[in-house]
Amino acid sequence: MAGEALDALRQRAATPPEHPQPREDTAISDAAAPAVTLTERELEVCRLVAEGLTNVQISQRLVLSVRTVESHVLQARAKLGAERRRDIPKLMLALRDTGRISAVGRTGA
Repeated sequence: MAGEALDALRQRAATPPEHPQPREDTAISDAAAPAVTLTERELEVCRLVAEGLTNVQISQRLVLSVRTVESHVLQARAKLGAERRRDIPKLMLALRDTGRISAVGRTGA
């Protein structure tokens, strides 16, 4: 019985799929999806996240409180649709490559 199952698995592994379909993230690849707009500060924080900096390191570099950095990261994750912090760089690159990411400046001085 176990030998038959093993033989069946080997045969399946040796047989190429009939219709191979490349896996694609439809949320990113959909050209009709709206653009994502981040504030300049959110964009700056995302760039530093992509460099691998922690919230504490980002807060020191930008002279912000850690809580403010956490808030920017959470807002950016929500806008990008990122489940985890580590998804931010991948999503930003995909959006940039499709021309669907933009930044808005702060109003006032």
